[in-house]
Amino acid sequence: MRVMLIEDEPNAMERYSSYISSYNAAFEIVAKASTYEQARTLFAQNKPEIIFSDIVIPGNTGLRFLEEVRASNWDGLAVIISGYGDFSYAQGHQTFSIRLPAEAGLSEGLGTGVG
Repeated sequence: MRVMLIEDEPNAMERYSSYISSYNAAFEIVAKASTYEQARTLFAQNKPEIIFSDIVIPGNTGLRFLEEVRASNWDGLAVIISGYGDFSYAQGHQTFSIRLPAEAGLSEGLGTGVG
């Protein structure tokens, strides 16, 4: 499955990338974006099936980006990665949400919610 990561913190991007790559050989990371504009460009070039996105990214938000790709009839899986405990902002966005403590890796998330 073709995976896109959107995260502006380099250390977090590296942790997520490492975890996803080692989790399942079927996951191929085809794009890594650190800004909204970069995400738009890389999405169009790489056509990912799964998008993991931080909620806060330079230039806009991960939710706005996902709204945009959904409007283009993309029907992949969207996963919001966040350190915030309140997932009410993600409700109605057809995403899975993963809450992480600020210093944790992806595999150490404290809980998940579906919005």
